[in-house]
Amino acid sequence: VATSAHFWLAEAHFQLKEYDEAIPHLVAVGKAQDREAEPWQAIVLLRLAQIKAIQRSWEEVDQILSRLQDRFRDFERSYEIRYLEGQRLVAAAHFDESRTSFQEAIDDPRGQFTETAAKAQWMIGETYLHQNAAEQALRAYLKVDMLYDYPEWRAAALLQAGKCYERLGKIPNARKLYERITT
Repeated sequence: VATSAHFWLAEAHFQLKEYDEAIPHLVAVGKAQDREAEPWQAIVLLRLAQIKAIQRSWEEVDQILSRLQDRFRDFERSYEIRYLEGQRLVAAAHFDESRTSFQEAIDDPRGQFTETAAKAQWMIGETYLHQNAAEQALRAYLKVDMLYDYPEWRAAALLQAGKCYERLGKIPNARKLYERITT
């Protein structure tokens, strides 16, 4: 029962964005040798990688993702691994490669319409924006609004799309998007 309690404590801390508090519980589940721990081992590694990504510890993210992929080849949340790989590549300014990882997260049938896919599509826009490719960024952001039902990401995408319109000198289009966000 202790392993279950550690797992759910870790998950509660993770959801509350209390990442430092989640880590010891994740480590405890990872070290558990009982059968109860096995179903959660992949999620434990994923959560650790996600926390390390939030903390911008990219080398640790890479190490954890390697372990996760080695141990759990058919992980049902592999799209989240692709997303984390994309984030790691963005941090290294490898924008073209990151878009490939983000697109793989979007295309994974298990993750196609998840919030992770919406974030991955948004990140594709961000990579284009970092490269001053406003037209491509605009298209990527507008896809978030069209394809996903996650209001936070849709609003963020519309805001960025408005900025793209501004860069392209299409101020009336930008204004329409900003007005849409406010309503």
